[in-house]
Amino acid sequence: MEYTISALWTGLEAVEFFLFSGAFLARKKGRKAVPAIALTVAAELVLLLLMSFSYIPKPVQFAAAILIHIGMAAYLFDGKFTAKALIVVMALILEAAAEALFVNGASALMGLSYAEFTERRLTYVLVETAAQLSALLVAWLLYRYRPRGGIGGSDGKWLALTVLFPAVSVAMLFALCLEYQEDTDVGVGVLIFGVILGLANIALLYIINTLEKSTRRERELGLLRQRIELQAKSFVSLEESYRQQRAASHEFQRHINALSGLLERGENDAALKYAQKLRSDRSIKNAGITSKNPIIDVILNREYAQAVEQGIEMQVRVNDLGGLPIAGDKLVVLLSNLLDNAIEACRRREGPKEIQCSILLNESLYISVRNTSPPVEISGGEIVTSKSDSTEHGYGLPAIRYILTELGAEYTFEYSEGWFTFASEIPI
Repeated sequence: MEYTISALWTGLEAVEFFLFSGAFLARKKGRKAVPAIALTVAAELVLLLLMSFSYIPKPVQFAAAILIHIGMAAYLFDGKFTAKALIVVMALILEAAAEALFVNGASALMGLSYAEFTERRLTYVLVETAAQLSALLVAWLLYRYRPRGGIGGSDGKWLALTVLFPAVSVAMLFALCLEYQEDTDVGVGVLIFGVILGLANIALLYIINTLEKSTRRERELGLLRQRIELQAKSFVSLEESYRQQRAASHEFQRHINALSGLLERGENDAALKYAQKLRSDRSIKNAGITSKNPIIDVILNREYAQAVEQGIEMQVRVNDLGGLPIAGDKLVVLLSNLLDNAIEACRRREGPKEIQCSILLNESLYISVRNTSPPVEISGGEIVTSKSDSTEHGYGLPAIRYILTELGAEYTFEYSEGWFTFASEIPI
């Protein structure tokens, strides 16, 4: 019976240490939490068994527990060893504070000394379990809300749900204490109830966390759709811009014909004056990039002009995209965000600024945007941004991913030796 209770408390303690460490340290990529927590629980249970068969001084026991939890933190989280050790000690202080508060508080309320209180095994087990659940709740709140800048910025509904069940569990345990405070042993039914209650708290907190994340994703997706709809509306203006560009090209051809006529007649002075007038006419435009796809042509020419204004050398490679069966609104969002991100990254970089863009249609559509860029940190398939560089490649990436996912595309991005590369293959 005692070993089962110890296993329950050890399991709750291991989950608490994981949550507390996760509130302050970044998880290592690909490291699974469940195996590490299970190994920690197993190691602590082995330590408890050794204690039951041999005398291990309390300081040694305490040091061994610290090393076990530091080992879990070292396996799961990034950071310096000293930081991990400090966080483990802080978690131990949290656990000890919860135990002292609940056990001493309950014994004082019942008018018992600490020794008399611990002799009533059932009461002691229930109060100790309540203390463990309370420490678990505090660790969970830190883990869940601290990375987003504090509980005050969170949805009050989810916070209330998070606190409700653990609070009710603690209240139930205290009610059982009052009901069975004279009992001196722990019954099997109460033991099973305690184990189920502990597991239920862990499971419920996990479910609430999953539901909250899902709700937040839906909200973000709604905002993303709104943004895409706004960008898609620019499609009309892009089409108009393309028509104007084609009209200007035809007009330019007429000017060329007029100049040729003047030169053929030997009217060189008139031809020179005419050319000077054309040079100062800003209404004359030239569609330098032609793929036979009006949407792509307008986007590429517009982005090329913006790059030139920023002093960025831009190379564009396209083939015949006239038969591309992708909706214009998706092309607007995809290409505009990719090239806007590249231009912004180049603009922030010291030294040579260059963009290499390829859009080639064969059996699939291949899109590649490669550009010089300040250092970009990529972790877990995500671009790690700070407030100072959040307007670089991380900007617009959700919209790009959303479109590529809808198109069933595969994509990848990397940063190496001063160059950021985004490549995608879209099935046609």
